[in-house]
Amino acid sequence: MDKIVQVVTGLLSGFIFPAIAWVIFDVILKTAVLNRPGLPYFIAIAINLFILRYLVKNSKDLIAYGLIISTFVIAILIFKFKL
Repeated sequence: MDKIVQVVTGLLSGFIFPAIAWVIFDVILKTAVLNRPGLPYFIAIAINLFILRYLVKNSKDLIAYGLIISTFVIAILIFKFKL
């Protein structure tokens, strides 16, 4: 059971930064014009990858697996809907 909780923790933590980017750029700054609409999300994915590096370095592999899955899903959604 503990393994499932760690993977779910990684999944949920992987959606935090892209959700913050969505709230900032699509809800709050809706009137702002960006030349590249996917840029904030790519920055959020880069932050996720730095967190992933930290998790793997400190042997928290199960949380890292969840983070990898959520980052991959977000990247696919960005390519599908934003670009």
